[in-house]
Amino acid sequence: MRVTTRQASGWHPAAIDGSQLLIGFGTALALGLAVLGVLLYLVRSPGQSVADLARVFPAALRLAAALYRDRALPRSVRWRMRIALIYNLVPINIIPDFIPVIGLVDNVVVLAWALRSTVRIAGPDVVAGHWKGSRAALIALYRALRLPELPSLELPAGTCAAVPAGSPNHSERVMTGQASGRRMWVADGGGAKVSLVESVPVARRPVAQLEPVIGPERHARLIRTADEFRDRLGGRTVWNVSSTAVGGGVAEMLQVLLGYVEDFDIPSRWMVITGDAEFFVLTKRLHNQIHGEMAGGPLGEADRAHYARMLAANAAELVTQVRPGDLVLLHDPQTAGLAAALAEAGAQVAWRSHIGLDWENEATRAAWSFLRPHLAAARGYVFSRREYVPSWIPREHVAIIPPSIDPFSPKNQHLDDDTVRGILARIGVLDGNAQPGPTSFVRREGGRGSVTRTAEITGDGRPGADDPVVVQVSRWDQLKDMPAVMRGFADYVAPTGSGYLMLVGPAVAGVTDDPEGAAVFGDCLLQWRDLPAAVRDRVLLVTLPLDDPDENAAMVNALQRHATVIVQKSLAEGFGLTVAEGMWKGRPVVGSAVGGIIDQIADGTGVLLPDPRDLEAFGAAVRWLLDEHGEADQMGRAARAYISEHYVGDLHLRHYARLFGAMISGN
Repeated sequence: MRVTTRQASGWHPAAIDGSQLLIGFGTALALGLAVLGVLLYLVRSPGQSVADLARVFPAALRLAAALYRDRALPRSVRWRMRIALIYNLVPINIIPDFIPVIGLVDNVVVLAWALRSTVRIAGPDVVAGHWKGSRAALIALYRALRLPELPSLELPAGTCAAVPAGSPNHSERVMTGQASGRRMWVADGGGAKVSLVESVPVARRPVAQLEPVIGPERHARLIRTADEFRDRLGGRTVWNVSSTAVGGGVAEMLQVLLGYVEDFDIPSRWMVITGDAEFFVLTKRLHNQIHGEMAGGPLGEADRAHYARMLAANAAELVTQVRPGDLVLLHDPQTAGLAAALAEAGAQVAWRSHIGLDWENEATRAAWSFLRPHLAAARGYVFSRREYVPSWIPREHVAIIPPSIDPFSPKNQHLDDDTVRGILARIGVLDGNAQPGPTSFVRREGGRGSVTRTAEITGDGRPGADDPVVVQVSRWDQLKDMPAVMRGFADYVAPTGSGYLMLVGPAVAGVTDDPEGAAVFGDCLLQWRDLPAAVRDRVLLVTLPLDDPDENAAMVNALQRHATVIVQKSLAEGFGLTVAEGMWKGRPVVGSAVGGIIDQIADGTGVLLPDPRDLEAFGAAVRWLLDEHGEADQMGRAARAYISEHYVGDLHLRHYARLFGAMISGN
């Protein structure tokens, strides 16, 4: 058989050199940019720039995620959102995403189809309830989708917006309450007055339940401290102000500690501030900078102005509720800009940083330079570790208060083996042979609850009830280093023995003050798809719903109690209380020697990794604990005893009583 090749004269494959390829690629890229620019220009709203419209796509993706999670919507609507989200996460589709510019065209088309049909079915009010972007972006989205009716985002009952009539410079921005989904208008020009700050209800927690854990002597000391502090308050109220009521250690800790404060009849309030998407993006950059990472570059004057404007709007409402002499504890960078206004109103203000780094670099200096002017009015400063305190803060104004766990919270309360397996079977992380079992737990307010929801799981296989499991539970945060945990397991744990890995985090649309979550989860998803099939069968990405915080906590509890080994391979940590939570459950922990993890894992209670980026050492430590059952059990018992002695909430409360007492007395 003869094979012949016919080539057109003057052309054959070898005739293409590198310069021609570059010219062709550059021409296609320029043409794609031009076409995309024209399309954006044509659909933009009057007075809106093309750059503004380009920002619609991320906000529209967040809207799709929120609509998908809304179980009140028809199933057909939620499946449209699911299709659009999966299509946008997968890089290889009709037009591969790695093709510059035009690679996103099909993503936009699929998302537009899903949103357009959803808005028409569910109505504009549903969009209003879930929208997290600006009004300008919402206008652009409606125009791009060719939807005729822009939702009317009215203020909730009991609030008002007094905007000067005829104000020529008046411009509006829509903001969505991060904890409640409430809708409100804020005027960038003067005169607006809106409700931006939400009060968080706290369930009373009986202090008496701590006595069997901490012993009668510590319990009696806590009672005496609370009685003395209540007398010293003299009618004052203690306020805590944070940026979210659910998701993350700060919110969980406040629910617990303030529940005990309620039982002591100490007047206290917990308020959550509101910010738009831009505010939380820049505060996330501050968060990363305090951890030494200059992701996104330095913050500029426009960022400073936006940060100040957002917090000025929140402060305007807070100062109408906080009385002169009241004690206010502000939590983390999101709230630092409130200090001056509250102090000027007569409050005694302390600022609490739950994050930090043991050393300084360009990023940390930039973050503290940004925050320092806002913190000058604070009378006290609270850090988890002495090493985190910036050099410009006077040491006599600093309190070192480590965080704590609550042994009776849904995340840490005792669950028997049948309940652990029942919960894991319900959320879907065990194989099909797992038998249904009890899923009940005790809620924070004392009532009974049950795990009824399922997790969103990416994984080809499932462990059996008796298979060894390695678990890391954390936010989808770049500093938690989840992708590297997966690589370390795949390269150095899976090849030499049995075991499964579960990377567990919150539903990416559920944590309102962390805009990076979806991106980090997407990185994990792409890396998981690249694993060899045999390893991929043993790795699960698990996102837990946040609709019910107590139910979410019970899921985490069951996962940690079922784990053979718990890991926390963070690159940086403010404290990393998931380590203490795992140790409380009698599990050995492999953790990075960074931040507060160093303080929690004492000799004989776990394994500290000197270099968190050394994946071979990480894998060796995990493999050793999986194989050496006696050593792992002994470490687990020592770990629980150490946490009971050093990280239970009575110590935490006594530290705060000492801090507030010093502020009252002016020391």
